Amino acid sequence: MKTSAWRYVVPLGTAFPIALLVLATLGGLSETGLIGIPIVPWYTLFGLPIDLVIRDIATACTVGFALIGGVLAPRPDPYLGKLTSAAALVWLAALLSQTVFTVSEVLALPMSGSFDLTIMRSLLTQTTVGQVILGQIALVALIALLGWVVLGKTTGWIVLGIAVVAAYLPGLTGHSGIQEGHTSATIALGFHLVSMAVWIGGLIAITLYALRAGVASEKVIRTYSTIALIAVIVIAESGLVNASMRLDGLAPFLTSPYGAVIIAKVAILIVLIGFGWQHRQNLTRLDSAAVPKSLAALASIELLWMGVVVGLAVALSRTAPPANAIAGEPFEMGSLAGIAIFLPVAIFFAFPRFRAARVPRFFVSYAEVSAIVLGVVIYGASELSRTGALASVIGVQVSALVIGIVLLGAGVFAILVQWQSHSISGLIIIGLLWCGNAYWLLVQNGQGVTLAAIAVTAAVLGSLAFVWWASQPQLDVDPNVRAGQDSVRA
Repeated sequence: MKTSAWRYVVPLGTAFPIALLVLATLGGLSETGLIGIPIVPWYTLFGLPIDLVIRDIATACTVGFALIGGVLAPRPDPYLGKLTSAAALVWLAALLSQTVFTVSEVLALPMSGSFDLTIMRSLLTQTTVGQVILGQIALVALIALLGWVVLGKTTGWIVLGIAVVAAYLPGLTGHSGIQEGHTSATIALGFHLVSMAVWIGGLIAITLYALRAGVASEKVIRTYSTIALIAVIVIAESGLVNASMRLDGLAPFLTSPYGAVIIAKVAILIVLIGFGWQHRQNLTRLDSAAVPKSLAALASIELLWMGVVVGLAVALSRTAPPANAIAGEPFEMGSLAGIAIFLPVAIFFAFPRFRAARVPRFFVSYAEVSAIVLGVVIYGASELSRTGALASVIGVQVSALVIGIVLLGAGVFAILVQWQSHSISGLIIIGLLWCGNAYWLLVQNGQGVTLAAIAVTAAVLGSLAFVWWASQPQLDVDPNVRAGQDSVRA
């Protein structure tokens, strides 16, 4: 790929540390120490998720380049065609590596033993995972051959169709499986993967195309904007279906690491929706000549967040769903932070007009009050979960729903007040109370300070720092929001 292409692919590299961090906190990178159980080599535990991240990024790039360069562009774009083939070659290499790593993981073999052709042939022909990989290898190899010689719309559609089918296939190997008859979950996961590829890869491709085509790219940008909106809707809906199939109601969202990761994905999806909203606004209010540069500037940051989503998705794909929730099961620290802080901050970022919502004058004048209330609510939620007092009365699922709504409401209100007050004291109080609550939760659960606790707390403090940064009057560039805020404070 040319340097300009790498500039927009590299930001997706945030997926690597995120995937490894989440898997490390969930124990997915630790060797099994039980007697009688084969030990998977440590380099396989690390290598396979890294390979899956490369595979998913290459998948997105292949689909995106084929979509923009071969279908949406008025005529086939040779540069994007070459990038389609290049991305397909990376995808192909990742699939071949995945085969070796999968043999090593399933049979707990060292890497040298995983190259046995008889074992690899058995994996590829006799297991669902292997059959999917084999099908992808055949399709992706075809894309690598055809991508750079797209001559018209017909061949463009053919290449895109092959890429979409290849991107869809891993959905057949999700937690639902195709043998268990969970057809709806299998279909939903496949659509989820394809939509993510269209959204992420399409953004890279449309940015490269716009920078090269200039004003002439406006129609293609508008068409992709509509497709991206549809992709976001499909991502949200298919993600909801998948979550409902894997989790026993609402309670596991609060009581399991799996649920906490899903909440984190939802928060980042909201942030990305905010970027999409800014793209659509720029299409209507900016001069046509300024749109490509605006698109490129936003895309550079947006792709960093998309990389986080890819990392979380890979970590989830290698994590087993939790068992059914029971009364007295403590809430996960990540879930508490996700609902009470991450989701409110994401809403705050994605919907600028929400920041101008009317808040009672007392709370704006004394922002510390709402901060203390949020800390108390988080503490109360963790205690209610640990004791099971509320769950024993109204049931585990209803209890989780009630507590989740209260946490989200308190978080949204507290973040809104801190922004409108421009005060750092309230945010500091939220941060300190969070640290205290996190430590108390670990003590009550008989845990020491863990990597997960450090990571979640760092994310909380980073989110609060962002709210303070964005709340400073000189940094607010939206006059409508500022006017609304001034009327509240008057």
